[in-house]
Amino acid sequence: MDREVNFTPNEADYVAANRAWLLRYLTAPNMRWIGAALGASLLIGIVTWINDGEWRLLAYVAVGSAVFAAIQLSHWLLVPRRVRRMLQQRPSLLTPNRFVWDEEGLEAESDAGLTRVRWRELHRWFAGAHGFVFLLSDYMLLVLPARALTREQTEDLRGVLLAHPRSPRDGAT
Repeated sequence: MDREVNFTPNEADYVAANRAWLLRYLTAPNMRWIGAALGASLLIGIVTWINDGEWRLLAYVAVGSAVFAAIQLSHWLLVPRRVRRMLQQRPSLLTPNRFVWDEEGLEAESDAGLTRVRWRELHRWFAGAHGFVFLLSDYMLLVLPARALTREQTEDLRGVLLAHPRSPRDGAT
């Protein structure tokens, strides 16, 4: 099994990875309480409106929920702009990359530098149709797009990652 991949990332790779990271962040267990709180507030507003005919609480909660949703939507829509700015500031992110993995960890090399990380030291990782995202910290990530991997390599990498213990906060799928 060839555990080395060479590819040149593009803007679409970074947009897909950053949107996947944002979606992962917003749906994380520690963020679900916001949705529960909004739902409970809406329910209280509806009950108050039905029982007392008082609609103001419902209107305030509905407007607050709409503002919250608009803020999250704006984050989603602005990802391509942020990625373009990041790539203008760090053009080396668009240079050829070499990823190598084994049972111990991952090595990623490009003109931006060389990164070696042991699996046990990896903050988080997740995978999807976009490929793999390796989080070295909450905001530092490595992107390995699906288009760069064969089906066998994807299965092998996923198997290696799943074979190593992750922290309970990891949302690897």
